[in-house]
Amino acid sequence: MTYKNRTKKLLPLSFVIISCIPSFVFAASASGFGSIDDVLKNVEKWLLGIVGGLAVLFIIIGGVRYIISAGNPDQAGAAKKTILYAIIGIIVVVFSYAVVTLIQSLLHQL
Repeated sequence: MTYKNRTKKLLPLSFVIISCIPSFVFAASASGFGSIDDVLKNVEKWLLGIVGGLAVLFIIIGGVRYIISAGNPDQAGAAKKTILYAIIGIIVVVFSYAVVTLIQSLLHQL
């Protein structure tokens, strides 16, 4: 599958996911969660769950592609890159969560 084909398939999915985010924000604020801080925490947890789930999914896809490659070096290399990029994505998400949490705690102390 070429890059162009993957983009054509993933682009509509990303639009659906992005369009769902405002509905969760407004539902949280309309249901009486209170402050904007609570709403942002709910969105943060929801996004972390989605990103974590996608990373695990891509690690599984990379593993299956690696097994199916049957010794073909090109396919095995592509599968290894998929796994590597998914792990890098998880690391970036964890560090970004840590930075956001640190900034929030510093702002609450002011």
